[in-house]
Amino acid sequence: AGHAGLSLSYHLAGFGLKHLVLERTSIAASWRHQRWDSFRLNTPNHLNKLPGEAVNTGEPNIFPTAMEFADNLKHYAGRYQLPVIENSLVTSISKDPDTGIFKIIANEKKHQEIYFAKQVVVASGSQNEIKIPELSSSIRQDVLQLHASQFRSAVDLPAGAVLVVGSAQSGCQIAEDLA
Repeated sequence: AGHAGLSLSYHLAGFGLKHLVLERTSIAASWRHQRWDSFRLNTPNHLNKLPGEAVNTGEPNIFPTAMEFADNLKHYAGRYQLPVIENSLVTSISKDPDTGIFKIIANEKKHQEIYFAKQVVVASGSQNEIKIPELSSSIRQDVLQLHASQFRSAVDLPAGAVLVVGSAQSGCQIAEDLA
């Protein structure tokens, strides 16, 4: 239930198609919990609009924080009454070869739910799993290693030099925050 899943849900609802969005935790959870305190999107509000919206909330030329963007996603799902089931961890998807129907098994609130669907879309985002290169295992154990999703603030780091690996949006913003 991030940007992609909610956008798809909006369009499916617009076509009158019955559907569900199964969200592992809560709407916009990765935006709330896998971004650092000073994080800002690298696109301004007017480029972050969701389907059906004239412009994302806030000033059109402001680069929103992760929390502002997450709040917008949460409000969007409510405004359009999108069928999001939160705390629904999908554990398996299989397709019946005879009928072509998918069977989706999800753990929800300590019990298992089974859903059937003609089609399945996986819109899981890129930060659902931390991926650390194997090379990192050769670094001394006393050196703190963090994935970008684990970094919150420079004050949380031990004293000393910091090496940021990667120069995409996350690496650049973290380096700027540290500087």
